[in-house]
Amino acid sequence: MIGCEDEKLDCNALIAASNDAYLAYLADLDNPALCNTNATAYKAALDGGCTGYTAAEDSLMQEACNILNTFTTTSTYLATSVIHHIGGDCSVDDGYENVCTTTYTLTESECIEGECIDGSGDDEESCADGLWSIYACENNNNDDCEGFDCYHSEATTEAACDALGGDWAHYGWTSFLKMYGMSGASMTLNADLSGTLCQGNDECGSLTWSAVESAITFLIANPAECSNEIYTTQTECEGNNYAWEEASVEELECTISSTAINCEMGSSAECSNSIYETQAECVENEHHWNEPTCSELIFTLQ
Repeated sequence: MIGCEDEKLDCNALIAASNDAYLAYLADLDNPALCNTNATAYKAALDGGCTGYTAAEDSLMQEACNILNTFTTTSTYLATSVIHHIGGDCSVDDGYENVCTTTYTLTESECIEGECIDGSGDDEESCADGLWSIYACENNNNDDCEGFDCYHSEATTEAACDALGGDWAHYGWTSFLKMYGMSGASMTLNADLSGTLCQGNDECGSLTWSAVESAITFLIANPAECSNEIYTTQTECEGNNYAWEEASVEELECTISSTAINCEMGSSAECSNSIYETQAECVENEHHWNEPTCSELIFTLQ
């Protein structure tokens, strides 16, 4: 039998080993080997019945190590959903993944697939001949367009639309993942803290990352580009009255588990015409006031 004094001495040794492992891990939080050693030492003290050691803390340590162990080799994550929260608070359980693009307030069963491009009708039957469309290439490079000028009518496929720098739109019930152009997007993270982020159109950019427990931070390199993607040089871009955007680095803070990465992106309340700062001014001048939003972009480990 083990006496009380023996039990005390045993716990003293276990606690000392746990403290040493913790201090070593604290000095290098990105090191999976030190994380595993720390978790093992903590579990030994917990199983030994030592005071102050809890199953809840042990579970958190194991999860943190599972995350770090994922990055000992190259890991690939696929964008699987975008969850939109109208109230601007992603912590509230009011999110949804799909929407009726023609009328946001409609349910899936109420949503009509298609739109009358010239606005001459509300359904295919009342729309002028040939103008009812389920898919269209929207001209997102012309903010002042009206009617047909808002579309690239010559682009009848998504590939042709991309080549013109347009947005391939589906009119009907669709996911925010597709609306935001993230369908097929992926993220690759390497053990040396480098990586790539690829959009659904296979355009990839470089990134660096760092993780501390469940928090992961990305620094994403955005190349210099024209607001109209068909122009590839600054001279062409500005010569055709488009804005040239200089190269930049974007910081994105997300949370990570052993199976997924969740990134929250929000927008503050604002007028569709940015010269008006208050809702009263915005509405009075016949513009739309956008309420604050928050969206969760979720990447799942493949």
